[in-house]
Amino acid sequence: STNISVDEVSVKKQKEEGRSKDSAKKEGREYVRNTVIHIQNGKGKYILNKLGIMPALKILMAFLPYNNLLAKGTLVFFVDGARDIHSSIKKLFGWVSYKIILDWYHLIEKCKMQLSLGLKGRKIRNAVLVDIAALLWVGKVDKAVEVLCNINTDMIKSKDAIEGLIGYLNRNWSYIPCCQFSI
Repeated sequence: STNISVDEVSVKKQKEEGRSKDSAKKEGREYVRNTVIHIQNGKGKYILNKLGIMPALKILMAFLPYNNLLAKGTLVFFVDGARDIHSSIKKLFGWVSYKIILDWYHLIEKCKMQLSLGLKGRKIRNAVLVDIAALLWVGKVDKAVEVLCNINTDMIKSKDAIEGLIGYLNRNWSYIPCCQFSI
């Protein structure tokens, strides 16, 4: 297979001319959103970078056959939970064998963030995080959702944050595989 990681990176936009001592400060910051694609298989590693998801994926569409990376196997996309990335992959790569996997880093970061917003204190958050992370690692999303649904109401600071995490897991259910490998 060919493993492909796709993520957006936001950076502050810089002036082309540089800074001037007399220029007034801007009210809001402007950002540039680059899409970074990392491609890896037995032949090597490659990095593509483009402004925007669709233009970056279109370059990827040209890059893969040119480098004979579509000949065999499946394309495995490791992405975060962004719907626009998922829908763009489905739109452009529906004609080839591919799989989307929610990458572990983004999955755990989302869980940490929502649990921090939703639970009373770090100790409670960490205990719940350990429980659901163990279930998510082996692909038991339904059990992780069950744990979240059964959190004692005395421990909850924001029910909306917990429901938001449950919604996120339900939306991305099919992208969370069992990560346990036998050696």
